[in-house]
Amino acid sequence: MYNFKILFSRLKELIKRVITPKSRLTKDIIYLLNSLQSEKPIIFDVGAFKGHWISPYLERFPHCKAYLFEPYLESYKALQRRFFKLDNIYTFRLALSDKKGTSNIKINEKAYTNSLLELHESASQSWENESLKSISLQSITTNTIDYFADQYNIKKINLLKLDVQGLEYLVLKGASKLLAKSQIDILLLEVIVIPTYRKQSKVSHIFNILDSNDYKLYGIYDVHRLTKSRKIQQFDAVFLSSKFYNYI
Repeated sequence: MYNFKILFSRLKELIKRVITPKSRLTKDIIYLLNSLQSEKPIIFDVGAFKGHWISPYLERFPHCKAYLFEPYLESYKALQRRFFKLDNIYTFRLALSDKKGTSNIKINEKAYTNSLLELHESASQSWENESLKSISLQSITTNTIDYFADQYNIKKINLLKLDVQGLEYLVLKGASKLLAKSQIDILLLEVIVIPTYRKQSKVSHIFNILDSNDYKLYGIYDVHRLTKSRKIQQFDAVFLSSKFYNYI
């Protein structure tokens, strides 16, 4: 039975790859990575969850170096199980922010909404009465992208993806040195607009810190809206360093 479950799981993943076309966002990211003319791009997946997002990029760039960061213990274990055979994939149980230290990750009923931030009192209403409730805490080590890059002697990041549930601005502050030197080519951020977390990043703050470091908006993708009012809930945004933006 156990072997059948593994076989069935792999079959489902294979079918999904074959019949599900790549999204416009995924196609554009692959195009941008191809434009860097490197078969070994360095990718930071911050908020990697269980490793689904990075799969198409590993397929296209099997020799890349990918650093996957996931603070929630159960999701981190899933990452380890998924990628333990690949020596170019590095997994870290770590929360990236604007300073080194320790913090508590808020564990919610829906694991993909876990965050260092507390849920906003209007969160369920914001997502049209979807049940959003915190159930526990886990202690986690925090670090900054700048310090981590120094620690592992990483001079340049080709693709930085942030899915950090409202903490985008603080994570970007923690990458201030790399941003100032344009040492991050491509940034992909999931940006939450509607009240979901207390003290969540403001869209203006995110755009301002990138603009102040001369990063250019390349595209907006996957805009999610409320059904009734059509207010924007969240969207994905891609930014490029000015040097790379002018090159492509």
